[in-house]
Amino acid sequence: MVIFAEIGQYSAHTGGALREAIDQGVRDGWREGFPERRRRADRSCAANTGDNTPAVVHVDLVPGDALRCACAPRAAAART
Repeated sequence: MVIFAEIGQYSAHTGGALREAIDQGVRDGWREGFPERRRRADRSCAANTGDNTPAVVHVDLVPGDALRCACAPRAAAART
C-alpha cells in the first residue's frame, strides 16, 4: 500500500507516531476485505507480513492545520 499524506504546518497530533497509525490503518483495511496480502517486511527475506505492512509513505508539509491521506494499492512487481 502506498500512502500520500499531507500534513498541515499548523496541525498538532497526539496519541502516537503517524507511521504506526498509518500501518495500523492498512492492517485494519486488509482484515476487512482487501484481497492482496503480498507485502514483505524486508525485501531481503522471504517473510510475508500477511497484512500489506509496512506501507510506503510519502509525506508533504502543506499550509493549514489538517491531515489528509490518500491511499493507492501497490502494483505487483513484474516477475522475470
